[in-house]
Amino acid sequence: EWEYGLPVFSIEPSFASWFTVVASTTVVNNGSQSATRQVVYQSRRFLSGVWGEWMVAHAEEITLAPGQSAVFMLPAGPILLTYGYHYEVQVVDSIGDASPVITVIM
Repeated sequence: EWEYGLPVFSIEPSFASWFTVVASTTVVNNGSQSATRQVVYQSRRFLSGVWGEWMVAHAEEITLAPGQSAVFMLPAGPILLTYGYHYEVQVVDSIGDASPVITVIM
């Protein structure tokens, strides 16, 4: 089993409606074997009273030995976020292990 920490997330205005987002999450392989997994940052927006579909913001393949940890980072860069909306952000892998969900309020 892989364990994901709470995503650390910061947003800084870039220009117009675009923001620079920096995010990182610690991942640890608590299993007994080395493994490679596809790991993704995903987010979804709350609109008209319902949560939208999860959208992949960044994907990466990570290999960890037993007991090894790594920091999975969302590459810094401008992305489009809209003022006044709530977003949920989560890290999840190809096996289904996932971080807690955090809520970001713009």
